[in-house]
Amino acid sequence: MVMNDLVAIPPVLPGIDGNSVILIAGGSGAIGSHAAAALSKMGARVAITGRSRERVDDCAHSVTYGGEVIGLVADITSSAQVKAAVESTMDRWGHIDGLVNLAAVSDSGRSLEDVDDDEIATVLQTNLVGAIYLARACADAMKKQAKGSIINVSSIGGHRVTPNRVTYGPAKAGLEHLSRQLAVELGNFGIRVNTMSPGQTPSLLCHFDETPGQAPVSSDPDGNPTPTRRIPLSRLGRFEDYVGVILFLLSDLASYVTGVNIWVDGGTSVLR
Repeated sequence: MVMNDLVAIPPVLPGIDGNSVILIAGGSGAIGSHAAAALSKMGARVAITGRSRERVDDCAHSVTYGGEVIGLVADITSSAQVKAAVESTMDRWGHIDGLVNLAAVSDSGRSLEDVDDDEIATVLQTNLVGAIYLARACADAMKKQAKGSIINVSSIGGHRVTPNRVTYGPAKAGLEHLSRQLAVELGNFGIRVNTMSPGQTPSLLCHFDETPGQAPVSSDPDGNPTPTRRIPLSRLGRFEDYVGVILFLLSDLASYVTGVNIWVDGGTSVLR
């Protein structure tokens, strides 16, 4: 894995330093690995989770630029595995300051009539139920210090209705509502909960029928680049676009920001 110029992000933000501990679920993926690299350069200690031991270990080694980065194997559809990952992080560093939930799968693009039970269960368990498991486990840890930041990464698919996407969009819409719900429930404990919704970008997820760790397929059935003519900024998103927002929401610069969804889509959402 080779990081791009993302590590040139300014290494100082209030509230992110050598004492910070961040858990990134799905951290061995595209956005997660770049976020881990940036946080490590800022001195933070980072635990990344994924389903493949080889991949999380390789990623942890590749993105360590200062602060320690470790890999933990966890399937977020398992409450027990999520709890174990949080406990491992706590045992190693004593606290958790931030959770970034990037763990997700796409769907197969089937209609209501064609979608099968396995896909319904997998997409909803990963994209929504797993987020509840993560938030519950991390919130218990964060309450002890009366401070924390939880970021759920959604998608424009949570708002845009697309034909033959009967599982992915509803799951992401539910994730955004979950963030608002938790912002209310956890606010008294000093825990902030927000959502970031990436927009037009080359596919960054494992599709439902892909093997974990495979290169993601194009979201265009013909393999063509996503058109940029519908994006006011006339380009697709870059990793640093998303990571910059993640760093902001983790930092003390966002200490009065909770319950919001930040669109990072080049303006696509304002056209719909």
